[in-house]
Amino acid sequence: MAWITPSADDVKTRLTGAELVAFRTVALASGQADPITQIMLDCANEVRGYVAAGGYALGSAGTIPPQTLAPALAIMAYRLATRLPLKVSEDRRNQYEDAIAYLRDVAAGRSLIETDASGEMAPGATSSVISSRGSTRAVTSTGMRGL
Repeated sequence: MAWITPSADDVKTRLTGAELVAFRTVALASGQADPITQIMLDCANEVRGYVAAGGYALGSAGTIPPQTLAPALAIMAYRLATRLPLKVSEDRRNQYEDAIAYLRDVAAGRSLIETDASGEMAPGATSSVISSRGSTRAVTSTGMRGL
């Protein structure tokens, strides 16, 4: 699967309408642009850093593996929330911490990205086929008697 570029529409899947308006208007300096675009880019680059640390070839600038979109969005939502003069919810903080933990696992090789930037099977990723047919049955009616 080809790498993807996180978009503002992706961010909208994580935020309520009120949050989106607040993040785009609160805590802005005079003349400052919409912060969502820059935070999306920063988070994509952060994800790319973890992926590169895991030994994966990187895709085009600004792109991330599809498997890392949800963690990237959790990081973006958290970073946007910290721009407001409010306490970040525990749920949002937990999602952020889970996302960082996952990305650290990617960097350490404990969680594998299935495809690299070219869409090919990445180094260390494996593919397996599970068959439901076989000549030996692990559980039989004879073995289940008396239960």
